[in-house]
Amino acid sequence: FRALHRTIRSVFPQALVAPYVVVGATDARAYAGLCPQATYRFMPVLLDQAAIESLHGTNERLRPAAYQQVIRFYAALIRNMQ
Repeated sequence: FRALHRTIRSVFPQALVAPYVVVGATDARAYAGLCPQATYRFMPVLLDQAAIESLHGTNERLRPAAYQQVIRFYAALIRNMQ
């Protein structure tokens, strides 16, 4: 969790980091059996209203800048895990 916290703060400096319960189904359930003590359900993206409204729709999408932020997050997380 420390590496996740550090990464969130580096990519989203304005974010408050706290554990919470994800109420929706995620793909994480497929990985929980592989590593149950470290399967985090987290989506590293800031969604605007248009993205929220498109979730699970026929034209689900992210702005290119938001997608780039997701890539920056995962690259930083990999570096922080080493």
